[in-house]
Amino acid sequence: MFKILLFVKRKAGLTREEFIDYYENGHVPLVRGKVPPARLYRRNYVMEGAEVSGIAGASAVALGFDCVSEIGFATRAEAEEHIAAYLDPANNPEIVADENNFIEPGGLTFVLVEPRQTADYSG
Repeated sequence: MFKILLFVKRKAGLTREEFIDYYENGHVPLVRGKVPPARLYRRNYVMEGAEVSGIAGASAVALGFDCVSEIGFATRAEAEEHIAAYLDPANNPEIVADENNFIEPGGLTFVLVEPRQTADYSG
C-alpha cells in the first residue's frame, strides 16, 4: 500500500465539534466529488483528555494538530492520479478555498509513508 498522512490543525475559533462536523459533512463530500476515490480515506481525530489504563493521550495543542487523515492507495500510480486531480486547476482552487474554512493557515502537513503491518487487522 502507498499511503499519505495529512496532519491537520483546525482553524482558530472553531470548536472540536465544529471542526469535525465541517470536515466530515462539508469537505469530505467535496473532495470525493473532485478526485478519484482512494482505497482508504480515514480521519483520526485527537481525543482531548482521553486515557487508556491510566496512560493519558497527548492533547491536540501539544501535538500541533487535531486530526491525522490517512489516504491509502494500492499503488503509487493511484496516488499520483489522485494528487494530480487534487492539483488540477479545475479542482484545486475550490478545494483549497474550502480547506481555508476549517484548517488553520499553514496547518496542513503532507507526509508520504511506507506502512508495515504486524497482524492482519481490517478495522
